[in-house]
Amino acid sequence: YQLPEWRIYRQTGVDSRTILQNFHRMDHNLCNTLSIMLDLQYLWMDGSLPTMVWEEQIPGIQRCTYTNFKFVDVNQPRFRTKLPFMLDEFAVHVESLAKEVRDALETNWVISAASKLSTFVSHLPSTPMVDGSHIGVPSDADMRMAAEDDDHSIGASSVDSNRFKKFKDANVRKSMRARASLEGLTKKAAHGRHSGLLGASSGAPTPGGAATPSGKRKANKAEKVIDCATVLMSRQLRGMCESSLQCLAELFEKLSLPNTASYSIFVINVRLRKVKTKEITTDFADPLEVCLQPDMAEIQHTMSNAVNVVVNAARGYDRPEQAAALKPTFGGKNHYMIKELQIAAQYKKMNEASVALTDSIVADVKRRIHEKIAEYFAAPA
Repeated sequence: YQLPEWRIYRQTGVDSRTILQNFHRMDHNLCNTLSIMLDLQYLWMDGSLPTMVWEEQIPGIQRCTYTNFKFVDVNQPRFRTKLPFMLDEFAVHVESLAKEVRDALETNWVISAASKLSTFVSHLPSTPMVDGSHIGVPSDADMRMAAEDDDHSIGASSVDSNRFKKFKDANVRKSMRARASLEGLTKKAAHGRHSGLLGASSGAPTPGGAATPSGKRKANKAEKVIDCATVLMSRQLRGMCESSLQCLAELFEKLSLPNTASYSIFVINVRLRKVKTKEITTDFADPLEVCLQPDMAEIQHTMSNAVNVVVNAARGYDRPEQAAALKPTFGGKNHYMIKELQIAAQYKKMNEASVALTDSIVADVKRRIHEKIAEYFAAPA
């Protein structure tokens, strides 16, 4: 807001009060600046599976952090030593490994992230009591206090949380001063309108939230934090899935690179088949022709299924508050704040940002693989 470019480009005919109201709405509902989000990102970037999992469950993959983890091992040296594969053997290998990787993530990464999130929720200030029910939404100051308490409890895994919090607070103060000066709009007036928006809610209160005039319950801060964390974790899985699909495509695309020795991926056998029925045979009584087995269509079909297996392995994970190991006690003393969310989302999975079979990246990877198969596959003339 301090830059001359901003003062020029912001003259768009939009009321500055609308801009400020939308900022308050995003600032109140989005939780991406909380320290717990940084902790979850650190877990993804620096965390890894336990040693026993690497040695016993997925011994064919080299140890790495979650951010470099993949659902396939086609880029691993151990996989390359096994080439070429029978087509069915390759399909079974991709499917079984994707399942093992998924199981490892569900029992380790998801539980670790859910534990951190549960600790943060447990340190949120309890909402006031009205007629025996907890209602209201914690203020930004309360959220910063919760973040500070959370830093003390999980500081060992979040070495830069204090630095992040200081950076955030300084920028919040700076942006608030700048917004207050926009066209004479003061903090007091903005606070009055913001309080009016919050005070406009009416209806029967429910535990951990308040009813809106339309009767729909308003999510409390703990629920918003969990929803935001779920989107972040889903986005992390998407990145892992996309890199795995890229590795599958590169398995075929790097065959002709100058610094890569030529190698065969699949075992292809020469067979005889009947000209009329196209059946594989060893009987020379009928007219025969030479063919390759598997043929190009079978290889392309198998690779399309392999891509689908990888995509499905990155979808359908339980949300952090639904993790069976933590669900009964998730949030500690503030468990009541997320109880309704657990009920409402009990059948919902962590697919907010996951790759879907209809996404363009899936179609693009399949196309690239099919093109390379057609380029290198040579059937008898």
